[in-house]
Amino acid sequence: FMRSLERQARNEIIKEMTLCKVKPNEPIFKQGTIGNFFYIIKEGDVDLLIDEKKIKTLKSGESFGELALMHGAPRSGTVVSLNGSLLWCMERRNFRKIIDHINAINFNENIQFVNGISLFTNLNKNLKTILARNLIKVYYDPKQTIVKEGDLASCLYIIKEGEVDCVRNGKYIRT
Repeated sequence: FMRSLERQARNEIIKEMTLCKVKPNEPIFKQGTIGNFFYIIKEGDVDLLIDEKKIKTLKSGESFGELALMHGAPRSGTVVSLNGSLLWCMERRNFRKIIDHINAINFNENIQFVNGISLFTNLNKNLKTILARNLIKVYYDPKQTIVKEGDLASCLYIIKEGEVDCVRNGKYIRT
């Protein structure tokens, strides 16, 4: 969740967080309860359990708890501190306010981007709005494969920044 955000958006979220200490083996929240906080692990490890079965261990730098806040749904799992943890916590109201603000910034950026693409010149304003609302910014590392020849197409990629090499049958075609 946090990795996909721009640095400015991450900084906005971090400014609104408080540090919470959790004792070893103490539940942070339980499956089925209403979510009130988003968390980032500063120190320690926590286990994620679904239906009392361990799914994975989360470590320093990882975040959790955002799904219940974003979707207004009950917690999908239980999270328990393993060895005592320091967690950055943010209340639901502040989380939603910041996410709404970030979404507005992203939409404005996306609409400007869509308006600058000649392929979309003939689209009416409503279609451009729909397109801008559905654009998702994804970052790729250098040399990381984005799609492979033969894969089923599941989305449209538009290069906003950087370059990609196109290869067919192992041969370079263009950048």
